[in-house]
Amino acid sequence: MLATTWDINDYRLGFFYNTTSGSWTTRLSPLSGCQTFLCGIDGNNIVGYYEGGVETSFLYNMTSETWTHFDFPWADSIEMHGIDGSNIVGSYVDSSNHRHGFFYEMTSEVWWDLDFPGAASTIMYGIDENNIVGYYYPTEYSGAVGCFYDMTSDTWTTLEMPGASNTYIHGIDGNNIVGSYWVGIEVHGFLYDGTNWTHLDFPAYGVDGSTIVGSNVIYIIPEPITLLLFALGGLTLRKRN
Repeated sequence: MLATTWDINDYRLGFFYNTTSGSWTTRLSPLSGCQTFLCGIDGNNIVGYYEGGVETSFLYNMTSETWTHFDFPWADSIEMHGIDGSNIVGSYVDSSNHRHGFFYEMTSEVWWDLDFPGAASTIMYGIDENNIVGYYYPTEYSGAVGCFYDMTSDTWTTLEMPGASNTYIHGIDGNNIVGSYWVGIEVHGFLYDGTNWTHLDFPAYGVDGSTIVGSNVIYIIPEPITLLLFALGGLTLRKRN
């Protein structure tokens, strides 16, 4: 489990939970007095961002217990959301206050924008090998639309939960994609396997194999692919528009 929680002084601090040892590492934050959001994990590396006036991203290595800050001069604020190997995805705000998605490869230090064609703003959230997911806003005041980007073929695909007014995609693992959607003022989660959309009672933020994590729940994907509520968690995750 990887999430963000409030501390006694009303600052958000990250925490890490090891499912093998059952141990918790709390109060993970690169700076004292800042709000910290841990968003993605791959091996010993965690990515996220903190708010200390502006949003600044970081990579935290659990083995060396070191924080690496990312400060790109052309961006007013940066949020790193997902990591897979040396590849990181997220979003940033430019000097005109427009939000863009991005892809960053740490080894070569290559960075490029990932903007859904014609969108007012784009937020990329999850990455699995050459596949990236997130959501975009067609216009400044429209609802969110989920999207899928294939880096190999350089193609974009729109993904919308049927009947939803807003679709937010947060995580991907293989053929499984998870996120949240709105119907009126109600917020729910979903699993999309490339063909079928499955409703979840609670928003989903991450998927790994047959396990889905989200706000207040852990789901297990059994065979055949129908979702059952397995256990209540206590995760307090933040959704950003």
